[in-house]
Amino acid sequence: MTNAEQVRNLLNTHPKYQGKDNNGKSRQEFVAKIAAMTDEKLLDHTEHMIWLSAYAGNNPRSDYHWQVSACYDEWTARDKAEQYTVAYEAAKASAGC
Repeated sequence: MTNAEQVRNLLNTHPKYQGKDNNGKSRQEFVAKIAAMTDEKLLDHTEHMIWLSAYAGNNPRSDYHWQVSACYDEWTARDKAEQYTVAYEAAKASAGC
């Protein structure tokens, strides 16, 4: 099994991606949504999720934390993990850091 296949399997089976989010939606719907995104769309979405996760830093139950993890795992599954760093740097710059 390739690394990408292992990560894709993780996205489909890991407990943090199972069940419902805080709004009652399936976490697998989010995973499927980001898997269907183009690289450009996923890059924008990842930047946004990183910013939201940081903004929700005082709330450990926030959905944004597992969603940003799912974005990282999706980039890893695409064998483009460096794109997560690009999104992180963009989010950091937009926050003025």
